[in-house]
Amino acid sequence: MDIKLTEQERIKVFDGQDIFGIMRKILLREEQIDQDKEHFWMVGLDVSRRLLFIELVVIGGTYTANIKPAETFRVAVWKNAVSVVLVHNHPGGEVRPSDADKDTTDHLIQAGRLLNIHVVDHLIIASETFFSFEISGLMEELRKSLKYVPPYEIAERLKETRQEALDEGMERGMRKGIREGKIRGKEEGIEEGEARGIEKGENKGRKEKAIEIARALLIKGMDISEISEISGLSEQEIRELSTPSD
Repeated sequence: MDIKLTEQERIKVFDGQDIFGIMRKILLREEQIDQDKEHFWMVGLDVSRRLLFIELVVIGGTYTANIKPAETFRVAVWKNAVSVVLVHNHPGGEVRPSDADKDTTDHLIQAGRLLNIHVVDHLIIASETFFSFEISGLMEELRKSLKYVPPYEIAERLKETRQEALDEGMERGMRKGIREGKIRGKEEGIEEGEARGIEKGENKGRKEKAIEIARALLIKGMDISEISEISGLSEQEIRELSTPSD
């Protein structure tokens, strides 16, 4: 049964509180709804999460025994809902989910996946309060369940998980390698720089010492070729030393 909605009720849904506010009004407004019995509704949302419809799927008895995914999603498919929120009431006022509630939610999440319709939340409502599977974190837990997932999809998920793990491992390895490489490169660079500095200093010191020796030998009048052999300087360098500077 399609519940009639006013334009004011076709709100944009942000969380379970928004749905609960609408459902409380509907429970009070609809005379044909027996509030002493358990009901199960499906709330359809468009791409912007604006409320499209509220469909009463089952009324009375144990709703979980009467939920058939194909029939439950019929209106959602017909009205092009992008996502849906499941809602049912507990007439006694206790809103904690039962194992049957969790199992039904699990089943409908997987059915929605096959139809490309995202099950956003499941609300259990009473007259003054509600329980949200999404807000409590239970929805995320059930989305990981494999109970109603077809075997072929489980295999695909395992492949994807394995590939994601491999990709993540490779990425971590690359980051670690780059990080360690930078540290090692920096350390090696410092060591190499120090070694080059020492070597450069030693070479400069040797050159200055050789020039000092060459000048002393020039003063003594020694032959340039002999000075070159003793000092290690080239004959040209020694001639430049013997030339008076301006």
